[in-house]
Amino acid sequence: MTDGRHACYAPDGRAAAEAEFTARYPAYLTTPAVDELRAADYSRLDRLGHVYLDYTGGGLYAEGQVRRHHDLLAENVFGNPHSQNPTSLAMTHLVEQARAYVLAFFNADPDEYTVVFTANASGALKLVGES
Repeated sequence: MTDGRHACYAPDGRAAAEAEFTARYPAYLTTPAVDELRAADYSRLDRLGHVYLDYTGGGLYAEGQVRRHHDLLAENVFGNPHSQNPTSLAMTHLVEQARAYVLAFFNADPDEYTVVFTANASGALKLVGES
């Protein structure tokens, strides 16, 4: 049942509501990759009944990121990147790899650009503002 603008969202009205929605927004049917990504890497949102809308305030981490990061930390020992011992050199190498990846992603010449990691956007803006 609709009033011309909104479908009835009772459980038995879901199919009709979905049909009305896809009729009004047919491009939605071209985005199954988003649903697949959500099911694969963000399943906790559905499992816990969450809708997350504050990505600019704090991005959600993917379950695959957590697994890969866990494996990286479980299989290595990383030290202070400003020292010269083996664990510190391993960390320095990892940081330099990350910098190179960011530069390559943006197609930025490393002779012209430098990647600086900060704790958050506020820290980055403070650094830029004070330099």
